[in-house]
Amino acid sequence: MPCPGGKPTHTCAPHPPGPAPWHAIAAGASASFVGSGLARFAYTPLLPELINAHWFSPSAVAYLGAANLAGCLVGALVAPAASRGDSKTDGHCAG
Repeated sequence: MPCPGGKPTHTCAPHPPGPAPWHAIAAGASASFVGSGLARFAYTPLLPELINAHWFSPSAVAYLGAANLAGCLVGALVAPAASRGDSKTDGHCAG
């Protein structure tokens, strides 16, 4: 790649590499996980305001709260099994 200006006496310094793409991916995923976690726990204190604002009836809010808690329970029960990975290799290399 020629130097800017095309002068042979000019020495070009290489451009420093930018951050690795996985840094941006990890930052975005972390922000999503933190946002989801905060939203899950912030939902329950907002239930009375949903009723006061007439967005939902009290019985509908009860179902929403129950669904939220059921989601927490399912996540807590499924997460350990999902994090184990392949049970045949028991976390060791199969080579």
